[in-house]
Amino acid sequence: VLPPLGVHFVRYNQWPEIEDATHEELQRITAEEQAYGGVRDPKSLAMHYEEGDISFWVDTSVRQDSIGESHRFCRTPLEWQRWRFESLQKGVAAADTAAAPCLFVVDLNGHFVSAMALDSGGKAIPTLVVFNTTQSSYLESPALTRTFDLAFLDQALT
Repeated sequence: VLPPLGVHFVRYNQWPEIEDATHEELQRITAEEQAYGGVRDPKSLAMHYEEGDISFWVDTSVRQDSIGESHRFCRTPLEWQRWRFESLQKGVAAADTAAAPCLFVVDLNGHFVSAMALDSGGKAIPTLVVFNTTQSSYLESPALTRTFDLAFLDQALT
């Protein structure tokens, strides 16, 4: 069963790498990520993003109806923060779940970790707890920094 505000998959934008995609991946990336833009330099293979492009996005599965059916939503980070802020303001989550952990799966561009954003309503330091099943350290990954910002920048909206 999904938590009231869902599980959030923080994904790298793979559109700049579309030329390498095959089969189902090609269809999914075209349908879900083309709008996020970006290009890959054919010589250096570096990714380039223009104004309005994004390097990562949020794929959310959330329980949305009374029978508990889950639905999937693709959002930019700003769209996700607005949705989460508005959901909490509308009381989508019960009072005791408004400060419940926000659950993430984070794409580290080759590996995934799970993370929980813990917030005690301003009574403690916002904390992103990362669950890593490898011996590698990903603590300095830009994806984790982005996930922390995603989880806690909404506090600036209040």
